[in-house]
Parts: sequence; C-alpha cells; structure tokens
Amino acid sequence: MTYTFWHCDVLMGESALAHKSQSPDQRADLFFPTEYGLTLMPRVTCALTAGHALLRDLEALGKSAAEMSAEEAEIFVKSRACGLAMLDVGRVLSKVEVRGADGNRLEYESIAFCDVEEFYRFGRVLGVDYGKMLAKLPPDTRPVTVSVTLRKTSPRASRTIKRLFRRNRLR
Repeated sequence: MTYTFWHCDVLMGESALAHKSQSPDQRADLFFPTEYGLTLMPRVTCALTAGHALLRDLEALGKSAAEMSAEEAEIFVKSRACGLAMLDVGRVLSKVEVRGADGNRLEYESIAFCDVEEFYRFGRVLGVDYGKMLAKLPPDTRPVTVSVTLRKTSPRASRTIKRLFRRNRLR
C-alpha cells in the first residue's frame, strides 16, 4: 500500500510505510520525495541534530527544561539557531497531511522525516556507528525515512464516543 504525503495541498512524496514497530499504529519506511518534497527535506530532516544541540545548550547553562517556565523556554528556544530550526520543523510538519491508498486523509499523532546521512552523523555524536546501514545503500542514494504514528480514530469520532460514554454513564 502506498501512502502519500502532502504539504499545503502539494504532493511532497510517498512511502509504503511497510515497517511496523512494537506499537501497531507506528509505521516507518523509506520516503520518496517529489521535486517539491526535496525542497522541504532540509527543513524537516534536521530535527535530531537541532534538538540535540538545543539540549546541549540548555545543559551548558546548567538548566533543565522541567525547571523553566513557558516564557523562559520560549525565550531560550527563540534565541538560538538550533531552536529556530526546531520551530521551523514544527511549522512545516504542522501542515503535512498523510493519505492512504484510497486518497482519504489519515489522522496521525506524530510524524518525523530523517535524512539517513543526518541519522548517521547524529549517531556518531552519540557514539553509535550506523556505517553498516549506510554501506548497504547505493552510493548515489541519499535516502530519507519517514515515521508516522497513526491515530486509531479521528478526533471527531473520539469526541462522539466520549460524549456517548458520558451520557450513558450518567443514566
């Protein structure tokens, strides 16, 4: 089955999402971007590196995110290039739509795109060698993966179920 990914109603790519994780609703696979999708990839595939840099900056100040107020956290994030990159990832991803093979929109809880080379670089920062994985890929390939956690029910259906449950419980 092929899933399509849309950004602002423009096709950005597709994936089979054939790999399931321990959670039955989470799926991942290689992502095949369209020409338009390729323009978005630098903006959405940097989350691992930018997020890690943001945590390093926070640790360098001797703080933890749990200790900061919402206002302090906002100022901290907006004052760093890695924080601005994370905000940009969120802006782009908030406009991504996933559709099933039938063309119907699928609700999801989370979505992430990762450039395999960025994943490899990030692994080196953490002391993990993903070189074997990269060695299996053709040399002219720069693959991107996508991971999606689908929602079991749509928000509207979920609200309806909760409303019915409350009504029946009160009787």
